[in-house]
Amino acid sequence: MGTLDWKLAEGRLNSMLSGVRDVDIYFVMNIIAPLKNRFYNGERTVRLYNEIMNIRMNYLKATAARLQNKIQG
Repeated sequence: MGTLDWKLAEGRLNSMLSGVRDVDIYFVMNIIAPLKNRFYNGERTVRLYNEIMNIRMNYLKATAARLQNKIQG
């Protein structure tokens, strides 16, 4: 595998954290925050890079919308 673009990975993490709604907090705390912690603790592995880059915003948004619909009843 070629050089991994860690600036791109960091930007992806930060973009996922912007505009977080209350219903998204589960995803932030259980998916995004652990990845960001590993990144800021200096981990630079292919596995971490792939985990960051494979998070699908559409999946997170769709899941959050389903949860919000359940909450609103």
